[in-house]
Amino acid sequence: MNRCTVLAGLVWLGAASAAPPEAPAPRARDLGVPFDGTPGPNNAITDVSGVEVGFKTLISGDGPLVRGPNQVWSWDITWLATTVRGLYLHLYLVLDVWSRRIVGWCIAERGSAEIAAELITHACREGNFDPKGLVLHSDNGKPMRASTLIATLQWLGVVPSFSRPHVSDDNPYSEALFRTLKHTPAYPRQPFESLAGAQRWMTNFAAWYNGEHRHSAIRYVTPNERHYGREKEILARRQRLYERARQTYPGRWTGATRNWAPVHLVTLNPAGISEVVNT
Repeated sequence: MNRCTVLAGLVWLGAASAAPPEAPAPRARDLGVPFDGTPGPNNAITDVSGVEVGFKTLISGDGPLVRGPNQVWSWDITWLATTVRGLYLHLYLVLDVWSRRIVGWCIAERGSAEIAAELITHACREGNFDPKGLVLHSDNGKPMRASTLIATLQWLGVVPSFSRPHVSDDNPYSEALFRTLKHTPAYPRQPFESLAGAQRWMTNFAAWYNGEHRHSAIRYVTPNERHYGREKEILARRQRLYERARQTYPGRWTGATRNWAPVHLVTLNPAGISEVVNT
C-alpha cells in the first residue's frame, strides 16, 4: 500500500452529525426544503428538525490576502493514538487555505521530511496545476525545515512559509482542521488498531469533509464547491430563495436577509506571514 493516499470521491454520510449547528438550515434550503414561516429571534431560521439555529460570520483579519484556490496551502502533522501504549501514527495533512479543501494527506508510522516531500509532490500532481509560486505554510517543526523537503519545494517552484518563532497559533487553518477531525462524532472512541484501519477512516473523513461538510467560514458551501468554482451559483440561488422567503414571511426578519455573497478574500493569518523563504 502506498504511504501517501490520493483522495477518493467518496461520500461519508456517517459524519453528517458533525456539521456545525448553523449548517443544517442552509443545506436544507439548497435541497429545496421550504421555509415554514415561523418567526425566530435574531434572524434565526428553523432547520428541518424544528430546532432554531443562528448564524456566525467569520471576518478576515489584516494580513496577506488569498484570492483563489492553489495560491496558499497549509500543512501540518498530528499524532493518532493506537492500541499499543506509547505508539502513535503520524497524519500528514495539506489543505487549501482559500477553499478549505483537503488537497492531500497520508498516514505513516513516523514523522519524516521524505514522506512530506512525497505527499506535497503527489498533491501538486493530482491537483493538475502548475505549482510554481504556490505558498506552502507550516509551523517550524523539524520535518518542515528539513533540507529534503526544502529541496523538493524548490524543484516544484513552491515557496515555503513558516510560522513566527515561539508563536503557537500561527498555523490556524491546519490547527482548526485537526480540531474538527478529532472532535467529530465519527472519530473513533478507541485508538486505531492498525495503519490500514486509520487510512480507511481518514479516507472517509476527507471525502465527507470535502464533499459534504458545509463550512461556516465560506458561507456554508462545501470545500469542493468552493475549490471548483461552483459556490457562486449556489450562493446566488440561496440569496434569491431567502429574498423570496422574506417577502412571503416578513415577520421572520427584522432587517435584511443574511449576506450570501461569496467570500472573495481570505487571510493566511491575522498577523500575516512573518517569514517567507527565498528559493
